[in-house]
Amino acid sequence: MNVEMKLSIAITLLLVAASTADARVVRLRIERREPVLNGRTFGAAGAYEKLVGKVEFAVDPNNPRNDVIVDLKLAPRNARGEVEASADFYMLKPVDPARGNGRVFYEVGNRGGKSILATFQKAAPSPDPTTEAEFGDGALMRQGFTLLWMGWQWDVPERPGVMRMEMPIASENGRRITGLVRGNFILNERAATASLNLSTWTSLKSYGYTNVYELGPLLSVDATRIPFEGSEVD
Repeated sequence: MNVEMKLSIAITLLLVAASTADARVVRLRIERREPVLNGRTFGAAGAYEKLVGKVEFAVDPNNPRNDVIVDLKLAPRNARGEVEASADFYMLKPVDPARGNGRVFYEVGNRGGKSILATFQKAAPSPDPTTEAEFGDGALMRQGFTLLWMGWQWDVPERPGVMRMEMPIASENGRRITGLVRGNFILNERAATASLNLSTWTSLKSYGYTNVYELGPLLSVDATRIPFEGSEVD
């Protein structure tokens, strides 16, 4: 990959990540690069390629623009005094950038998923589109758009094709920070028991419990209290 293309991708990722806060791209790692549909052309935009990898960021906790990031000042720092994070990225772009329309279509994916192709190209859903059906009618690609996804959630499970972001864990004087996390669990039908593990209900990771027995007095279902049984969980 030439320097101009690397610079273009890095600038795109930086602008996406730093739309409200201030961050810099430290490193761009392209772990996989392959042609889309064996080099099939999409109108005037020509052939497309798939770039998959990670982008590493550094954030200055002393920059006032970054005050919007909760507990940033409590996160571990590198030798430059910056807080580091990394995110998965997935890009579909014209092989020849000059044949594209110069625009990036970026999706802030829900739970690490990808919906652009299914929504705008009538494609079959896929975390890693490969087949004709998974690219659909190619409507956006024929117009020359570069399509981009990037992870932004730390609580997305590690699964192939799912976009995640690795974030540092904040601490206070070297000790774990604990507190209450409120959650509502809505059952589809009456049940005698219900799991308090978020991963049971949705495709996200759960917060751990310091002492699960402390949760008992906090639980209620409408106006009726329910018995609580639990075990120690980290």
